Order: sequence, then structure tokens, then C-alpha cells
Amino acid sequence: MIDWLMGKPGRIVNDLLFLAGIKVEDIPKRRHSPQHHVTFIKTHKFASSSIQNILMRYGLKHNLTFTLPKGDGNHIGWPSAFKASQLRPSKQPDIHCYHSVFSKDLLDFMPKDAFNVASVRDPFARLRSSYIYYNLHGCSQNSLVDLINDAINKPSSFKVCGLPVKYQMLFDLGMAYTDMNYKVKVEEYIKMLDSTFHLVIVVDYFYESLIILREMLGWSNRDNASFAVNFRSEANANDSSLVGADMPTTSEFRQQIYDYSYADKALYDHFKGKMETIIAANKNYIQQEVTALKRYQNEMMEFCVIKSVPNSQITDSRFKPWGNGQQGYILTPKSLKNDTCIKMASSELNLVKFISRQQPPL
Repeated sequence: MIDWLMGKPGRIVNDLLFLAGIKVEDIPKRRHSPQHHVTFIKTHKFASSSIQNILMRYGLKHNLTFTLPKGDGNHIGWPSAFKASQLRPSKQPDIHCYHSVFSKDLLDFMPKDAFNVASVRDPFARLRSSYIYYNLHGCSQNSLVDLINDAINKPSSFKVCGLPVKYQMLFDLGMAYTDMNYKVKVEEYIKMLDSTFHLVIVVDYFYESLIILREMLGWSNRDNASFAVNFRSEANANDSSLVGADMPTTSEFRQQIYDYSYADKALYDHFKGKMETIIAANKNYIQQEVTALKRYQNEMMEFCVIKSVPNSQITDSRFKPWGNGQQGYILTPKSLKNDTCIKMASSELNLVKFISRQQPPL
């Protein structure tokens, strides 16, 4: 069963897309040969680490070249815009998947046929995730609600503890802060992103997005499967990493967040609507393929992993994630000899360092 799921091809039905009002050329049917050139804008707290893991494993498997920073970190220029001068010298890269602020220079640097992909998430959910992950309570000594109320009362404030908070998505996607409070400029920038990116993954529809990504890249479930990376468990109510993270669940409070994060909400709504149209036009097929992908991932999880635990309980540095209250994996004895299991369960920074060793500078 695993072998069948690993290599199972799929097909996006173009006539259904046409009937849904989407131009066929905007959603290519399955490639006959796999795409090896990918530019991924790794945004913060938008499932980007899981997507990065997929791209890194694929690149390593096919001996592809990555854009790499001059150091061993996971950032190329961020929070500044991408510049080629920030890179370790190498031959023409195939894949870009490190944290970078999107810029035209990045598109010009990558192969002309590169597949451009990014991800977006509901701004309400992202704020809480960032607060916990970056331990903003420890930095600011304020609850998330207090930080939000303070930010709302200071419309010009974009950062907390030095981190972009107000418009994190558009910041990572390269829009100038000076333009973000102008509705017309936001709309124009979203149109530019829509015409530039071949796919924008929506975290709410993560598995559906993976199926569409698989189709457009001509890859397989073996390539697109992943374990959760940089995730946390909400099961422990006494978890110290959750201090200050509670937020009201009222629609009024949520709308306050949306009003405060207007530009990111507009970006999110645009690509969420686009994703929902594609899914609706291919509902049965995508549901079938999501089920197959999840089944394969579950089988791999059963083979590879004993359990997931808080990072403080992990002694093997390969699987110990960074971040406040994050979870990692303890692997079975057999899987510690299995390269696929090791890479799927690797922490983000461990895989980054592994690639740095595998791809020495020119």
C-alpha cells in the first residue's frame, strides 16, 4: 500500500476549472516531467517550515543546488530584502527556501522557469502562534491581548520586541511598510503577487494545497508528504509557554484584529478565495488525494515515530526544534537507520545545517 501511495500520480481537471471561471493556463495540468526549480518565500508562522522540509528533502534526493546564506543560519538577508551578495557562492541554484524578504532581485536571480510559491494564514491565528513561538510574553512582560490593545492604540506601531507584528505576511512578501496603510496600494500589490506566484498555499487548506502543489510540480506523495515541523501541543493546560496567550473568542474581538491587520487580511482573503474556488471545482478528486496523502503520512509516522514530546525532553539534537514550547519527535530504533524518517523528523535548523555541509561553497 505504501509503495502505491508514494508514487501515485494525479490530475487536475482543467475543464472543471474552466467551468468555475478560472483560466486553464492559470492552473496547469499535471506536469509530464518533475519541476526542479522552485522559489519559495518562507513566511513566518504560516506552515512554512513544513513546506521547507519538503523542498529540502526533494532537493537533497535529486542533488539540486540551494541558495544558501554565507553563514549557517536559516535567513538570507531577512529582515532586509534579498540580495545576491548575501549568498554563499555556488553554481546556478535550483531551489530557494530560506527566510528572505521577497524582491524582484530574487526572481531575477533564480532560473527563469522557477515555480514561485508562498503561503498565507488567517491573521488572527498567526498572531497567537507568533506570540507563543517567539515568547513575546517573556520579552514584553505583557499578555497578547495587552500587546494587541496597545498596538491598536498606536496605529503607526509595526513591531513588538523588534519583530514585525502588524503586517507580517506582506512584510515577508516585500511590501514597503510606508504603503501598507493605503488601500489602493495594498490592492495593487496583491494583484502583483497574484500574477507573480504560481501558487499561494493557504494554511486552512494545507493538505488540499499540497495536492495542488504536487500536481503543478509533477511530484508524488512520496515527495510531498511531511511531518509537522515547528508545532506545539495544546493538550497541557499548565504549559508555561502558553502564559499570556489567551484571547477572547468573540466575533467583535476577532474583527478588531482584522481591522488592525487590514492589509494582511486583504491578502489572506484574496488567496483563500482563490484556493476555495480551485478546491470546489475539483472537490471529489482533491478529497480522494488528500485521504491518500494522509494515509501515507500516517503509515510513515507509525513506522518512524514513537511519540512527539516537548523540545525540552529531546536529547537527540537532530530532532530538537527551536522555539518556545515546540514539539519534536522521538524515533523508533529501526527508523534511526532510515534516511527518509530522519529527514522528515529533523528539526528545521538541523536540516539547514546538514544542507550547508552537503553543499560546500565554490
